Amino acid sequence: MKQSIVIQLAVMVIITVMTACSAHQRPATETAVGTAVGAGVGAGVGAIAGNNISGFSRAEGAVAGAIVGGLIGGVAGNQQAQINSQQRQINTLSQQANQTVVNVTNSNGSITPVILTRQGSQWRGPRGELYNTLPRPAQLKSVYGF
Repeated sequence: MKQSIVIQLAVMVIITVMTACSAHQRPATETAVGTAVGAGVGAGVGAIAGNNISGFSRAEGAVAGAIVGGLIGGVAGNQQAQINSQQRQINTLSQQANQTVVNVTNSNGSITPVILTRQGSQWRGPRGELYNTLPRPAQLKSVYGF
């Protein structure tokens, strides 16, 4: 019976490792934290289980629990990193949706792009000035053009 449980555990570890390795690489911090927490919790639960299951020692249970918990924690950390990455992308797109560029043509023919940010019903220029409506290039030329 002990051999069949060890074999089952080994198969679970291999499947988990293959799943984790096939995932995209994520920032190390979330993965490392997930792995560390999972290993710690797994070691504790494994030690308790090893102590209470006939034929296993606390040490065997702790090692098995740490391996499985660490792998599961790593996968959870990868998932959290992916969620955080998606949230950053959403925030960037939201910020871009509230911005527009007005190109000011200078006296020598060059163009100065002026990025304006919507704030409520007004537009804020790069120097902090506010406009009640989206300014035309002619309005911005005195401030940003030459």
